[in-house]
Amino acid sequence: MPLVDQSREKLLASRLEAIADQMEMREDKSRSGGSGSRPGMHRYRSKGLMLLAQHPGGGIARFPAAVRHLSTTHVTVLSTCFLYNRTPCSMVLRELSGAPAPIKGEVIACRHIQHAIHETTLKLDTELDTSVFIDHEKKPSAASPAGAHSPQAPAAHAAPVETKPTPEVHASVLLVEDNDAERRLYEFLLAKAKAKVTAVTTAQEAIDACKKGGFDLILTDLNLASGSGEDVVKSVREQGFAGPILVITGELSGKRLAGLSQLGVSDVVCKPATPPVMLRAIVDALAEGRASGQPLPIRSIMDDDAESHAFIREYVQQIPALLTELTSATQANDVARVASALIQLKDGAEVHGFERIHRAVQLAMVNVETAELSTAKDVLAKLDALCRRATISAAPAQSSPNSVKLAA
Repeated sequence: MPLVDQSREKLLASRLEAIADQMEMREDKSRSGGSGSRPGMHRYRSKGLMLLAQHPGGGIARFPAAVRHLSTTHVTVLSTCFLYNRTPCSMVLRELSGAPAPIKGEVIACRHIQHAIHETTLKLDTELDTSVFIDHEKKPSAASPAGAHSPQAPAAHAAPVETKPTPEVHASVLLVEDNDAERRLYEFLLAKAKAKVTAVTTAQEAIDACKKGGFDLILTDLNLASGSGEDVVKSVREQGFAGPILVITGELSGKRLAGLSQLGVSDVVCKPATPPVMLRAIVDALAEGRASGQPLPIRSIMDDDAESHAFIREYVQQIPALLTELTSATQANDVARVASALIQLKDGAEVHGFERIHRAVQLAMVNVETAELSTAKDVLAKLDALCRRATISAAPAQSSPNSVKLAA
């Protein structure tokens, strides 16, 4: 099995356990200062857990997970996914005896912790007997070792955490979205990021607005009540709009997504997307446009995390070999080898925080899956050039071991 595949779940599990430990240490410190608590919640940790989430379009997604707290009716989990409320999920916990214990529930809350890490709270379908998971006779400890079943300890309300500033856009954005709730959300996020926003709901309104000029970037959904995102992209490109166009969509049709790059779409952000992911995509697209065609380095969103630098550097060093294999497989017209190389690139980009590369590989995979390999070669060539821009900064100073950063 390739090195990226071998290390993926181990790396994620290690990071999740470390972050859970840091959060519990902060909670212990906060509790000693008189902070409130949530009665009935107990610390619970077990290695090798996976969170299974049911995709609204069908299918099941699997994510490495670390359970933080458990009660008779709820469980809180750290994982690398953002999930909407009411998403059905399942896990297999371990009892004190070591026996597997499947649980099911639905998401009632999901908050961003740092980088790709989120904390999700599930409301369980059936009540649990917590005594089969936690030894209530033991005294609470400050922080149980990773992988151990932790004794009872009420979870304190989240202690104050360091925040990263919201990425600032400083640009004029044309927003095309017909869903009222999502349009208001995007308007709020963009305005908070200091963007000047013009919002429309139909393809024709977008085309008419673009004729007047003055926009630095267009952000559009694909599925509109009147017209489509493709109509918008094709028309404004024909009008001469040369700025970046971002598509944010929950579209599942591979054939439809595969045609976007040929139309002139700069980037595709898949829903659900957290605000930081969407804003970083916009900032990156604008930076590309302002660079006058000069390729900019692509850095991990974990680039400022000293503890992550060794992992990131390992992936960056692996990229040339993966791209060589991708080129060789493409020239040999070997679809299976192409798919394998793309999967390794995608998984590595996701784990190591290269969001731009991760999205580009996803789109390339769609192109390969929905078209003849010969017609996808242009997309793969662009992907090769993009991936070769991956880099890492000089290692920053080590942060405090107790710090948990929360991106805005």
